[in-house]
Amino acid sequence: MGKLLDWLGDVLNPTGSKPQAREESAAPETAPQNSVSLGSFSDVEDVQETLSDLLVREMGKYRGGSGYPDFTLWIDDPIAAVLAVPLQERLKKDLLHSGCLPRNPRTCVTVREGTPAEGAVAIGLSKRGKLNPGKVSVTFQETRPVSEKAVVKVYWGKGSLMDGACEIDPSAMTRWRIGRGQTSNRPDYSFRTNEIVIRTDDPDEDIQALNNHVSSAHADLVYREGRYYLQVLPSGSVAGNNSTRIIRDQRPIPVEQPGIEYPLRDGDLIELGGSVLLEFKLISEG
Repeated sequence: MGKLLDWLGDVLNPTGSKPQAREESAAPETAPQNSVSLGSFSDVEDVQETLSDLLVREMGKYRGGSGYPDFTLWIDDPIAAVLAVPLQERLKKDLLHSGCLPRNPRTCVTVREGTPAEGAVAIGLSKRGKLNPGKVSVTFQETRPVSEKAVVKVYWGKGSLMDGACEIDPSAMTRWRIGRGQTSNRPDYSFRTNEIVIRTDDPDEDIQALNNHVSSAHADLVYREGRYYLQVLPSGSVAGNNSTRIIRDQRPIPVEQPGIEYPLRDGDLIELGGSVLLEFKLISEG
C-alpha cells in the first residue's frame, strides 16, 4: 500500500516537490475604475444620460427667465472622477437644447465627488429603480442684486401709471399687484387691490387706448430671497386672451405660465397686453 501511494505521488507531482498551499490574497480585488454603485446602470454613458435628464427637468424653472446661476452637481461615488469633465460639457449642451440659458457667459457648471456642506440648501436627484436616493444632489449659487429697492415707471409714453412712477421697497411688502385701475373688476378677483396701477382715465385718448389692453388683474411683482420676479395671472396670460412679456436686451421673453416666477434683471421692460411698457430699474444706494 505504501509503494502504491508513493507511485501516485510521483505521477501527480513528477518534480518531487511538495505541493504548496494556496496563499490567501492579502486584500480583496479592487473594483474596476468605471464601476457604478449609484444605482442600476449598464455603463457610464447610461449614468450621464440619466443625470442629464433629471437635471434638465429640475432646471425647467429657469427656462425663459434670466438664466440659471452657477451650480454644482454632487455625486457621492468615486465615479465622479470619471464623469466630471465630460458630464459638465454634456450638461451645458443639454440645458441649452432644452431652452435653459446660463445667466451669463461666466456661469459655471461643476461636477464634484462628495456631498454638499452641512446646512447647504441642496436638491436631491433620484429615479426609482435607477438612481439611488441620497447619491446625487445639486446646489445653486444664487447672487443677490446690488440694491433691494427698485422703481417701476412707464417707458417712453407706452401707457400711463396713476402715480407716474412706483417705488418698490421690499422692507414694506414683498408682492406688488399690477393691473388697470386700483381694484379689479373681475368676479374672480373681487377683493384685489393693485399697487402698480395702470390708469383708467388718462386724458390722452391714444394713451388710454394702450392702457385698456391691460387686465385689472394682470400680473404680480414678487420679491423673494434677494431677487425680483414677475408672476403673470390667468387674466394676463395667453390662456386669458391676453399677453405678458419681459423684454431684455431687445429680446422678448414670453411670460405665459400663471403662477411661475420669472426672474427680473435691472433694466428689463415689462410688456402688458402687447401695448403698455413698464421699465424695471434697481435703485442704487449710497
